Amino acid sequence: MYVRILFPYYDVSFPDFWIADQLNSLAIVLLDMQYFICYLVYGQNATTGKPYS
Repeated sequence: MYVRILFPYYDVSFPDFWIADQLNSLAIVLLDMQYFICYLVYGQNATTGKPYS
């Protein structure tokens, strides 16, 4: 993982490129996870604070 942080200073191989692409593709899933957890824990909308009916 250390080499993946230092990409500008090292040659990039296919496995390094692939794992970086996978992590980039998970960005939306990880952002949506906060709303999912808020719904499970509090039972309300994360943006408005109003409970779901």
